[in-house]
Parts: sequence; C-alpha cells; structure tokens
Amino acid sequence: MLVAGFLLYSANAQTNFWEQTNGPSKGYVYSLATNASGHIFAQTYFGVFRTANIGDSWIQACSVGSWASTLAISTSGHIFAGSYGGSVFRSTDNGTNWTEVGTGFREWVSALAINTSGDIFAGAATQRGNECPGLMRSLDNGDSWTIISSDLTTTKDVTALTINASGHIFAGTYNGHVFRSIDNGDSWTRIGTVPNYYCIALAINSSEHIFAGTYASGNNEVSGVYRTTDDGNNWTLTGLSNHSINALVINASGHLFAGTDGEGVFRSTDNGDSWTDINSGLTDLEVFSLAINANGRFLAGTRYGGVFRSTQLPAGCCLNFRGDMNGDGKEANILDLNVMVNYIFRGSGDYGLCLEESNVNGDGAAKPNILDLNYLINYIFRQGPEPAVC
Repeated sequence: MLVAGFLLYSANAQTNFWEQTNGPSKGYVYSLATNASGHIFAQTYFGVFRTANIGDSWIQACSVGSWASTLAISTSGHIFAGSYGGSVFRSTDNGTNWTEVGTGFREWVSALAINTSGDIFAGAATQRGNECPGLMRSLDNGDSWTIISSDLTTTKDVTALTINASGHIFAGTYNGHVFRSIDNGDSWTRIGTVPNYYCIALAINSSEHIFAGTYASGNNEVSGVYRTTDDGNNWTLTGLSNHSINALVINASGHLFAGTDGEGVFRSTDNGDSWTDINSGLTDLEVFSLAINANGRFLAGTRYGGVFRSTQLPAGCCLNFRGDMNGDGKEANILDLNVMVNYIFRGSGDYGLCLEESNVNGDGAAKPNILDLNYLINYIFRQGPEPAVC
C-alpha cells in the first residue's frame, strides 16, 4: 500500500524540467552565452541583455541594432556580438560598454567562434550568394578583419561555426555544405554535404564526433540532426529527424541537446541514436538558442517566452553518490525517488543524469529499472542498504 500510494503521488507530483526566468521580456532570444563568472548574456531582437542571478533579473547591456544574431566570449572574458546590420561589437568590461570593431559583413553576422589563442572567426550571410564576404578572421581581438573564404566555392553564406580540440575549424553553409580548415582559416576544404539545404548549428563532443543541425528547406530533404565520426567526411542522420533544428549544445557528460523550431528541446544520451523531448515547463516551444552555465544549468532562449532555465542542477557523473537522481547534491530521498518513478513509468524527460546516479543497485544496467526502484524504496522507507558507492 505504501509503495502504491507513493507511485500515485509521485506521478502527480512531477517536477518540470524547465522554468521561465524573468526576461528578457522583449523576446526573440537568438543567442545565449555564459562566462566564467556565471553571468548569462542573451542576444535578442533589441540587443544584448545580462543576468548575474541565472535569470531572476535582467538588464539591457547594449543595443547593437535590430536582429542581433550571435554571441561569443573569449577566454579573456571579452564579449563579441554579431548583428543583422553587418557589424561586430566588442565589450571588454562584461557588457557595460561596447565598441563597434567589425564592419563590412554586408547584411548579417550569422556565426561567431573564438579559438583558444583568441583568434575570432565570423561567418556572414545574405542569402544572396557571392555578394556576401562569407568568412572573416581577426587576429587582434577584433580590431581588424580579413576575408578568408576564397575556398568556399559553393556559397559564401556561412551559418554555423565550431572549433574542435585540435583547432580545426568547421563552417556550415546555407546549402548544406560543410568546410574544414586545419590551418587557422588560411585554406578550406569541402568535406561533406549534410543532406539538407540549411546547416544552422554545429557541435563537437569529446570524441570529436561532429553534429549538424539542419532546417527544413521545403525541397523534400529530411531535416534533423546529422552526425559524422570521421572528421566530417561522411554524415548520417541520427534518431532525430523531421525536425527543424535551431541550436545544439553538449554537456560535460556527453549528452546532446537540440532546440527546435516549434517542438521544444530534445535530448540524446547515446550519441544521437535516440532522443527524448524534455519540454515539461517549457511554455514556448520555438527554441532559438541553448547554453549550459558553469554549474551545468541548462538555458533555452525562445521566440516569445524569453529565457528558460532547468529546474534541476545536474551533477557530473556521480559527482556525489548514486541515488542523487535530481542532481541537488543531497543524499537520496523522496525527491530522487520521484524522478526515478516518473522516468520508469511515464517516460518522463526529466531524467537526465548519468549511469552512475541511476544505477542505484550497482548492477551496471544502462537505465534505471524496477530493481533500482525497489532498492531505493527500501533504502528510503525501510532502512535498507545504501545505494552503491561510485
């Protein structure tokens, strides 16, 4: 009776994965970035907003022109913002003051990436082919820029940039082509074609697997998340298909998150083979941007709802001990049991921690099951054996 009653209670007491922050109130959050101090920056239609308390309050840091589009933060803490007006702005004081440091991008600075040496790469797009400079690079913190896209022969519209641990740069374009540079942008090689017209987002995990988020073009291609395990030479569609992808992000555990255009956020814990939606509490399903702060808190920028944050604070893989299902750093309790019950019996997207946390009985199972549930119930209510140690 105790277990049955708890299961009924738990199913009705599910904690939402997301909660809405208090801004930015003007919406259209196209880009999110976090710095080492825990500050979050949101780039919107009306400029850049900043919060120092995970979204409890926001201030407008600057207005960099309408349709501000992308953000990047260097290892020195300098913030760079690209705008729809074709300029790059820089702040060296955490967003208090901004200087226009890059012009000539024609219409839209669509992507920014910064390597560990502080070299800045900016992608531009106009959706009009060769009228666009494509890719530009700055070696002096944004003071001067050079066009480096002469090898991008199929299009000059660059919509996504990412850099791997070896310093190789990857550029995705509007026509689905992906280019790679192994010499800091001096030359580029086309390495493959993502089978869709718009390559909007790129992300790389610790195994150097590259993921590309594509957007439906209306040409009967299958949009979704594509993956390559051979440095971009061959691409395959992952388990997330027929979704238009706006954003990709990967957490410290290697879990992949995809923000979609109208269907919320999806998560994969198996390198993209399978996906689960995690939309509880997310009242705006048009997700333009995703980010993860230094404490592992997830952030989602939306079209009308501002920024949402995850209600759970995920631990690293068994950062504390098994049984800490909700990642709050506390000994296993009824809140952790609630997460496990919802995952096992309802397929809840709220489950998001690692094997070590869920494997309460220590048998090595890949996902929590009824045996782990029984073990946790005995521990919490009957003074049974403690969850297996990490």
